[in-house]
Amino acid sequence: NLQYYLYVDVLEVQFSRLQQRIRDSEDFESVKQAHQDYLNSLVGQSFLQMKPISRSLDDLFSLCLQFCNYVSTTSEIDLNEIDGMVKQFRRFATFLLTILRGVKRKLQSSPYLTNLSQLLMRLDYNSYFSDLADRSRVA
Repeated sequence: NLQYYLYVDVLEVQFSRLQQRIRDSEDFESVKQAHQDYLNSLVGQSFLQMKPISRSLDDLFSLCLQFCNYVSTTSEIDLNEIDGMVKQFRRFATFLLTILRGVKRKLQSSPYLTNLSQLLMRLDYNSYFSDLADRSRVA
């Protein structure tokens, strides 16, 4: 779902805008500015400059790589090891959603509010992680 958001909601939209601006450009400077705006939009809409979000994404991606390495290099899969990774993934994902919701409350006047709402919807479209967070707060 994160990949879908980044590809469909961010890259495709911004690349289409970049192509249109290049077609409408009359000189190199306007093409250069269009490209810079494109890069700024990609960074902004992927929230990479927000350290808590980027750190949380790094943690999730590192865990995914750890899981892939474990599964591809281990001949005898230890279900306890897998269960530990699943629990850690749920903790990381719940933490990411908590951060994103907090940022959303603070960004009420930001141009990226729509993107953040879209990202939250893509990540938690069926409320699985929201329900998981609610259950862990009660427990």
